[in-house]
Amino acid sequence: MYPTYQIRFGRRDALTFTQVGHGQRGDLSAEQVGTLDEPLLHYAFSKGIADWVQRHNRYSTDEAVHALEAEGQSINWSDLFQGDAQARRRALKDVSYRLPFRPLLRFFYVYVWRMGILDGRAGFDYAVLLSFYEYLIGLKRRERTRGEEGRGQDGVKETSA
Repeated sequence: MYPTYQIRFGRRDALTFTQVGHGQRGDLSAEQVGTLDEPLLHYAFSKGIADWVQRHNRYSTDEAVHALEAEGQSINWSDLFQGDAQARRRALKDVSYRLPFRPLLRFFYVYVWRMGILDGRAGFDYAVLLSFYEYLIGLKRRERTRGEEGRGQDGVKETSA
């Protein structure tokens, strides 16, 4: 998914972050942000697939909550077409939350558009995992909308003893 630009370094007194879904957004204008000459390496699978799935299960809960909060907000269409790269990504994410086939779009975006197909089996596996992550977000949104959170497999509300 290279390159993906995110704010990572800054002066403590000048940089604040806002929690959005499972990530954070830096509260700086595009003019105040620079880039490094070399990429920061990020090893998302360094602790194995079980750790990745566990983290993304947690992240999908945060994303579902954020998506439900964003439902009533309007989409900033001008950012989608003329904003900076970060603003475009945010607007595109807001649009995609409203699409029923988001997992399928994510698969095609990663596997075809971002050329994961060239990575062979690893590219396919990664595209499937990200699609599954998007599917979890959708399931958790529907679960929260229906008030089913905390129900067991038999549909009975679970209680703590």
